[in-house]
Amino acid sequence: MKVLLFEDKSIKNYILTAFSIFLFSFSAFGASFVVNSNSDDSDTNPADNLCLDANGNCTLRAAVQQSNALASNDVITFAAGLPTITFTTNTEIIVSNAGTLQINCPGANVLIINGGTSFDRIFKANAATVTFADLTLTDGGTNATFGGSDPIQDGGAILATGGSLTIQRVNITANYAGWGGGQSGIFGGGIVLNGGTHSIQNS
Repeated sequence: MKVLLFEDKSIKNYILTAFSIFLFSFSAFGASFVVNSNSDDSDTNPADNLCLDANGNCTLRAAVQQSNALASNDVITFAAGLPTITFTTNTEIIVSNAGTLQINCPGANVLIINGGTSFDRIFKANAATVTFADLTLTDGGTNATFGGSDPIQDGGAILATGGSLTIQRVNITANYAGWGGGQSGIFGGGIVLNGGTHSIQNS
């Protein structure tokens, strides 16, 4: 008895083409994460493309961790009705994506990100291309005297080293630096820009 095996090359090629289009689309358009919790918990698996903390929620910290593992153009948005997000882990959120990241919030008078009582910086962007839009950043700090963990005493709200930083309609208030004050420049309490390019609009 003979068994004849036929290979349908047209179907095989179709599947390969569809898979290639999927990969291209994911790379070009990136991932979209919706923050639905004001918790400060980390992602349980920062490289599985699923924004989930131990309680099954998507936190801001977890969403950024997922984006850092991707080389795509990603967007983070926020579910309606979220209250203030207050840091409790005593650790800044590091943005180090290989693609781009947009953090789009519902409004500076709606969503507030608070650095908490530990006086740790809120965001550090390491050679990242990131946009922050429509939020308030407050109570970030870098002064080790008050419990800040980062020996680099710059930028209580944001420290951007290299990369490209865009700030749009962001209220930056009551942040603290180890040296001096101000909104930008070395030792600034608000934002410090160390190389790279930047754009600050209506903030």
